[in-house]
Amino acid sequence: MKKRILAIAGILTIVAILAVPFASLAATGTTEISGSINAVLQIQAPSAISLGTGGVMAAGDNTGTSSDGNVNCNNAAGYTLTVADAMAAIGGHAKDSSITGYMWTGNADGKTLKLAGPLQVAVPSLLPLTAITSQQTAKTTSVPSYNDAFTLNIKQPVTNTDPAGSYQITLIFTVTAN
Repeated sequence: MKKRILAIAGILTIVAILAVPFASLAATGTTEISGSINAVLQIQAPSAISLGTGGVMAAGDNTGTSSDGNVNCNNAAGYTLTVADAMAAIGGHAKDSSITGYMWTGNADGKTLKLAGPLQVAVPSLLPLTAITSQQTAKTTSVPSYNDAFTLNIKQPVTNTDPAGSYQITLIFTVTAN
């Protein structure tokens, strides 16, 4: 019996000795998973607004609304939306910087005419209506936003003494990451 126990002990010892080198043959490795998300900063400006009945303004306040403005921004700190007279945003009107923020028209003798009152604009946080004679902050957020819709409300006062003509103004909306 002693011989059997010694034989089994010897076999177990040999198995243990042989198992150690096989155990040390094991290896580990790691895999790093990474990816990135591109910054998104997009704006869809509100659609055009035609003032008055059939595009003809009357004396008094002529108002209009466009509700299809939209911003997409995945910046963690949110965004700021501004609105300005497009001509002022690129350095002023070529003929007359005093028309910044005013609907204007050119007549046959080359003069630029403007309406007596400036265009007034309201976007969600820019209330009440504000003259657009300089760049205005329309909206500020502090978190990422997707499909963040905004509405543009405008008012253009017209007086009985405003000259006849087809008047226009182009607004530029700018969205920047905070």
